[in-house]
Amino acid sequence: MNSTDHAPETPTLKIKAFFESAPPLKDAAEIQTKLKEFVDRNSSSGNGKANRVVCVTSGGTTVPLEKRCVRYIDNFSSGHRGSASTEYIMKNHT
Repeated sequence: MNSTDHAPETPTLKIKAFFESAPPLKDAAEIQTKLKEFVDRNSSSGNGKANRVVCVTSGGTTVPLEKRCVRYIDNFSSGHRGSASTEYIMKNHT
């Protein structure tokens, strides 16, 4: 087997490699702590039954294409779809 004869990379491996090569999330530990506290605080109904917790992200996103952050992909979203989704969930699932 030479260097051109190798098994094709699966989409799962490509996705994993992408996230492993991306720069770390700024303040990841603080974000994880706050999210866990929010879920813990809001997942208990007080009557012994668990509440569902839905996390909707919304708005624009900027993602670097390289480690050195020279080029980006931007999504100039207004957040309308996230807002509409949240309103729907609140009206129909509470």
